Amino acid sequence: MHKVIHIIIFFFLLFYGNTLNGQCLIPTGPPPSNLSFNTASDGNGKTIAPGLADKKWQFSMDSMHGLYQPAIVMTNLPPDYYKSPWIDCNWISINAQGSHSYDRNIFFKMDFELPCFNSCGRSYDSSNTFCLNLDVFADNSIFEIYVNGVPQSNHLENLIPKQDPFHYAGAIKTAMVSFSLCQNWKSGTNSIIIQVVSSAPATGFLAQASTIFQNNNNQYVDSSICEGTQYLFGAQVLKNTGVYTNTYHLSASCDSIVTLNLHMLPIKTIAFQKTICEGSSFLGYSKTGLYVDTFHSISGCDSIRTLDLLVLKKPIPDFGVVTSICIGDSLLLHPGIFNSYLWQDGNIQQSYIARSPGKYTVTVTNSCGTSSDSIIISQKNCNIYFPNAFSPNNDGLNDNFKVLSEYVFEKYKLVIYNRWGEIVFETTKPSDGWDGKLKGILQDTQNFVWICNYTRAGISSEFNGTVLLLK
Repeated sequence: MHKVIHIIIFFFLLFYGNTLNGQCLIPTGPPPSNLSFNTASDGNGKTIAPGLADKKWQFSMDSMHGLYQPAIVMTNLPPDYYKSPWIDCNWISINAQGSHSYDRNIFFKMDFELPCFNSCGRSYDSSNTFCLNLDVFADNSIFEIYVNGVPQSNHLENLIPKQDPFHYAGAIKTAMVSFSLCQNWKSGTNSIIIQVVSSAPATGFLAQASTIFQNNNNQYVDSSICEGTQYLFGAQVLKNTGVYTNTYHLSASCDSIVTLNLHMLPIKTIAFQKTICEGSSFLGYSKTGLYVDTFHSISGCDSIRTLDLLVLKKPIPDFGVVTSICIGDSLLLHPGIFNSYLWQDGNIQQSYIARSPGKYTVTVTNSCGTSSDSIIISQKNCNIYFPNAFSPNNDGLNDNFKVLSEYVFEKYKLVIYNRWGEIVFETTKPSDGWDGKLKGILQDTQNFVWICNYTRAGISSEFNGTVLLLK
């Protein structure tokens, strides 16, 4: 009788010894499927309804060792949030809207059990016996991943921290963080914690069974990427065409060898400049500008064409509206910017100084053709005149006191004094006039003395007089 009892105890300890010491509950078996780690999964192949609690994932605010509570399936997702291909996977957060204030650290946690040994007899305490393969998205950034409290960033080849790993629906290769966690697992109860750093006003988190790592033995994968992008193959970051192999220690088997045949698809990028004449078009464009066109190919890689288009106007000289000059003055004729100029006397400069009355003609040329134009300049007597009164009442009539003349002055200075000899206004520009104010205050009705010194045609002169300010 005692011998039978001893045998029973022996087999009990053999199969359930780890239960007694707290290491694991199941002696031998596979780990959970990667699908069981999908966020918002009800465990039966469907998604938990928005607004309800996730049955597996929990969260803690600002401390990995804080109080954890069930995560909530998000409602009214922003349109740029990624849509998982798994029907039992959705975004979760700290509340239905994911809303929060300030910059926060949110820790999303899932606990699960591993047996003592896998089907090959390897202990789950050993590295690479179990590899958890997930794609993870977050708003705003994934800062760290912990396996049983141990940071995993040093095992992930600089995949994290990762900023804004969500972006647009379907943008998997550039948006998500895909990883294979093969270290620091143990027989018994395990936890994975993903630290999300988020700024206001909202945060969100999604974990899905990996679309890159599979659970089948000895696979052959034929894949392609666009030129200039990269392909994550285990810990390898691939950027060139070739055949690559990788060995994974996966959930329901011993080793899985994956052979990847990677193709690099070309992206054609064309950038060029083009100049056309007004009235014509190039590639459908007829106005000056920078145009970028993207052409989608059946291979999935786009071709990008950048056109820097300059549209030249046909040459049309423009002399302006001035057609007369004061006796003794000159006029600078400038018809515009062109490639070449030919004036009536053979001068080929951009501009011409008209010193006397007469007809002036120019022929201009650019890449769009040749054109000519003429202007007749007349001469007239001009006077220098200062008014003896002005009324700064903003009626648009005689509101400022200044010189009245069409002459071009080489030097000019006007100074105005009040009856106490105080300077109330001075200027060196003939176009500037006095508005009747001193230090922003309109002066009373009275006479003011003015003195004007100027130089014209090399001759210096001085004018002076008085002016009456009328309010």
